[in-house]
Formats: sequence, C-alpha cells, structure tokens
Amino acid sequence: MERGIEKEKLAKAVKIAAACMLAILIANLFQLKYYTTAGIITILTIQDTKKQTLQTAIRRALSYLSSVCMAAVLFSLLGYSLWAYGIYIFIFIFLCVMFWPESMTVASVLVSHFLIEQSMSTQWLYNETMLFLIGTTLGILVNMLLLKQRDQELANLINIADNEMKKILGHMAVKLGDEDSNEYANTCFGCLNKKLEAARNCAARNFNNSVFGTSTFELDYVEMRQKQSMELEDIYRSVGMIEMLPKQAAFVAEYMGRISKEYHRDNDVQGLLDGLKQILKGMEKEEMPKSREEFEARAVLFYILKQLEEFLKLKNEFVRQHQVKNMAGDARF
Repeated sequence: MERGIEKEKLAKAVKIAAACMLAILIANLFQLKYYTTAGIITILTIQDTKKQTLQTAIRRALSYLSSVCMAAVLFSLLGYSLWAYGIYIFIFIFLCVMFWPESMTVASVLVSHFLIEQSMSTQWLYNETMLFLIGTTLGILVNMLLLKQRDQELANLINIADNEMKKILGHMAVKLGDEDSNEYANTCFGCLNKKLEAARNCAARNFNNSVFGTSTFELDYVEMRQKQSMELEDIYRSVGMIEMLPKQAAFVAEYMGRISKEYHRDNDVQGLLDGLKQILKGMEKEEMPKSREEFEARAVLFYILKQLEEFLKLKNEFVRQHQVKNMAGDARF
C-alpha cells in the first residue's frame, strides 16, 4: 500500500513539473517576457479538489482584474515608484485577506512587472494577462488529469474489498462443510477493513472533486460494504462456535457458496433473499434434534441464517434507495 502511495505521489510530482514546464514553453512561444511566471502560476493553481481549483481560478481572475485597476490608478497618480507599489500592496493584501486569501502572490507578482517596466501600456497588459491565462489554464487541466486517476483508484479498492468478502464467505462455507477445517481465524478481516477505510477516504475525495454532480453513490456504497463487513465478522464468529456439524450445515454451506458466487456490485440480492426464505422453511420441517449437541448446533445454524439475512438486506436496501434516487435524477445508478 505504501509503495502505491509513493508511486502516486511521484506521478503527481512528474505531472505538475511537466505542466509547469509546458506553461513556460507556451509563454516563451508567445514571446512573453517573464515567461517563467506562467509556470509558477500553474503550480499555484493546482488545489486538492476540482471545486477548489475552479473556485481559486475564478477568485484569482477577479483579484487580477482588481489589481490591474488599482495599479493603474496608483501608478498614474504617484508614478512608477516603490511608494506607489507599497501603497498598492497594502490595499491589495487587505482586500485579499478579506475576500481572496489565495490570490496574494499571483496578482502581486504580475503587477510588479509593471513597476519594473515602468509601464502599463497595452503591450504589458497583454503580456501579464497572457501569463495569467496560460498558467491558470494549464493548472486547471493538470488538476483535472490528476484527480481523474482517483476514480480508478476507488474502483480498484472496491474490487479488492469485494473479493476479500467473497473469500471470507467461501472460507465459512468450507468450515461448515468440514468440522475439522483448520486455520479458521478472523485475521482475514484486517486487510478487508483497511481496504474499505481507504475506499471510504477515496470516495469522500471524489465527492468533493465533483464539480457539478451531487451523487453520493460511491460514499453510500462503501458505507454499505463497511456495515456488511461488521455483520460478516459476527457471522464468522458464529460459524466458529459450531463444534459438531448436523446435516443441515451442508445446506447453509451451499447457500454461503451461492452468496460468494453471486456477490458483485450490481446484484440486488433479492434472489438470494428469496432462496434464504426457502431454506428457513425447509429447516422448520426437519426432524427434531436427537441430542443436545445437535440442538445447539442447529440453533447456531438458524442464527447464522438470520445474520446472513441482515447481511443481504443491507445490500438490498442500498440498491432500492439508489434506484429511487436514480428516478429522481441521480444518474449514477
């Protein structure tokens, strides 16, 4: 997992550096002076989420227009002097603290070029505006590219977690088919819960990165799987309590195997719930236990089936809720 995080950070650094160099190259191709500034603006534009990036870009555009207007007034009244720039900085920083806290650096650097050139002619207005547009545009594009990778990251985490759950169900089925089955311990839940927690964090980031959408499908899906994981861990302990296996254990083992095979993202599990009802009805028609051990074992089996019912209902309710949301306009499901 740590190697994956390191690779992700390395890839992010490479892409940001590449975007910075590309911005500088484009600015140079336009024969802009101070062309390296475009690369710095690119880096400063990149934020943690798409919303933050776009909001920051909009606020910086507004602050840049305001800074140009203020600079034009002050430089025309006081000349291109350090005092004029100092007064501009004071007013502009005050406004930034109030309204655009992330815009101090970019606009201030661009306006400083007017001071250096002792001019705010059309040529220099064009130069600074192009630097701003190139840097901001490249920053937005690279941010969108970086954040798009998280969709695949979430899909991979969910697939791993789902496969872990299928393995656990299969492991329980084996245990119920062989009372002498060894290596039956709940250590397998450590990896599962870590993947689900990582998936939850990734889903939360993706939700924040959604510029126009408001779908909570991914967050709700991971939350549902986390609840199922807790339910599954209780079932796992219940299976471990059985000391002898009555013939009914084979039915439960077969049913768990069916759940494992049909366990996937889009299954509403209604067929599995219907099958569970049939198993419970069939067990009611079985002969009474002939010993205390058999009675206790069959009681645990019945309890396991009820636990499995709760496990499946979590998924069934999730699917039904998002089908309703889909009809109301949530296009994710």
